[in-house]
Amino acid sequence: MDSWFINYQKGGNVLPHAHGNCSWCCVYYVQLGKDANSTNGATYFQRPTPLRTQTDFGSLYNKSLILSAKPQEGKLVVWPNYLMHGSYAYAGEKNRIVVSANVVVLLTKDNKPIISL
Repeated sequence: MDSWFINYQKGGNVLPHAHGNCSWCCVYYVQLGKDANSTNGATYFQRPTPLRTQTDFGSLYNKSLILSAKPQEGKLVVWPNYLMHGSYAYAGEKNRIVVSANVVVLLTKDNKPIISL
C-alpha cells in the first residue's frame, strides 16, 4: 500500500497510533546504536483489550499492557493493522533509521492471495 523511512535523531519517537488503511504493518530496523534495547528505541504495542486480573498460565498475556519488540539492525517486525503502536525515544548517539510499510492482502477469484505493498 505504502512505505516510508524515518531518520530519528536523538530523542526522536512516535506516539501511539494504528493504521486503518491496510491489513498488516511492519518496521525494518536499518540503523541503531549498540545501546538500543526494549525501552531505548524499541517499537511497542499496546493491548487491544483492558487489563485483566486472571494470571493463570493460559492467561499470561494479561500480565502487562504493553509489549516491546527489542530493536536490532536487520530485524523486521510485522503486526496486524489494528494494534496501537509507537516507539520509545532513542537516546543513542547514532541516528535510529527505520523503514516502515503498510500491506494490503487481497484474494483473487480463485482465492489466491495478492499482496500489495
